Amino acid sequence: MILTPMAVVAQASAPTPAPDPDPAVSARAKEWFHRLQTGTLDRSQMTQAASDRLSEVAEKWYAQNLGELGDPVSFERYTDPAIVDSTNRYAPGPPGSHVYIYRVRFKNRDIGADFRFCVDDASGKISELSVGLYGV
Repeated sequence: MILTPMAVVAQASAPTPAPDPDPAVSARAKEWFHRLQTGTLDRSQMTQAASDRLSEVAEKWYAQNLGELGDPVSFERYTDPAIVDSTNRYAPGPPGSHVYIYRVRFKNRDIGADFRFCVDDASGKISELSVGLYGV
């Protein structure tokens, strides 16, 4: 499970997103991206393993580096398996979890983010959060 800040990754083109099949999950993911940007994580909503792996150093890194990008101007979920596979550069999600991948863009920035948001199927808690930055 990867829960540490990611380095900037290679240039990425923006594929067309599919319609969002579950807006409630996307709203929760967007809330959690904002929590990473502001350093306001609620660890009670995370699995113990996810909370343990997300160090205070990583939490501060996310807040500093994502926070300065400002509010997202787009936050789109990708559901096409080919897009998910190409965007999912990291290890598969934790066992028993559903992986959601979002492409995030920011106003007046030449950088974007791929946000992995994983939810434990049994508990509904967040089992992984990771962000990969890329040039646009």
